[in-house]
Amino acid sequence: MSVNGPWLDGTYLLNHRNDPWATFGKFAAIAVPSPTMLWVLVDESAVGLNDAAFAFQMVNPAWIDAPGSYHNGACGFAFADGHSEIHRWLDKPHPFAEANRTDWNWMQQRTSARVGQLDNDRPQ
Repeated sequence: MSVNGPWLDGTYLLNHRNDPWATFGKFAAIAVPSPTMLWVLVDESAVGLNDAAFAFQMVNPAWIDAPGSYHNGACGFAFADGHSEIHRWLDKPHPFAEANRTDWNWMQQRTSARVGQLDNDRPQ
């Protein structure tokens, strides 16, 4: 399992392993978010499907790659602890488009955190 982060800072390749956003190469490295909150697989929207990775930026409320919404406005997530869930979006996500702030915050909280930052100090 690996959550890689070249897009996490909002510009391609400026985020490096654990700088400034946490990336995870081993299960033991997962701290914030916790394994119950960290997604590892997501249904990506077929509209912007372009490679084998899902790009998400932690800085600005906009989608780079968009999660799917073809399950009645929802998509599936698998989490690091092994559970899965279906999440329904308030607005249909579109690649390279502004994101609904509530939808984006939900995704941000489950993607990464600044290295050394406590969960309750995460930017909103």
